[in-house]
Amino acid sequence: IYCEGEDGYTRIHVAGQAPRLSSYSIGEYRKMLAPLDFFAVHRSYLVNRSHVQKHDRSGTLLLSNGVEITVSRRRKEAVSNWLKG
Repeated sequence: IYCEGEDGYTRIHVAGQAPRLSSYSIGEYRKMLAPLDFFAVHRSYLVNRSHVQKHDRSGTLLLSNGVEITVSRRRKEAVSNWLKG
């Protein structure tokens, strides 16, 4: 569903499973998951487009697991374009 960067580690949130902590940084996952339709909506968050249920123009994404993630101010336009594509 999404990945969350935490102090050089990455917490991976998978549908129907408990989150897992990886020793790879969020930057490494950004490279690995880009072809799988993940996008860096914030410095600390990568989101899978297929799990975005609602996009609030104020900069909030509602994901399929009920989590809300705030999009960074600088990436709002890029996220809107990504969701349209």
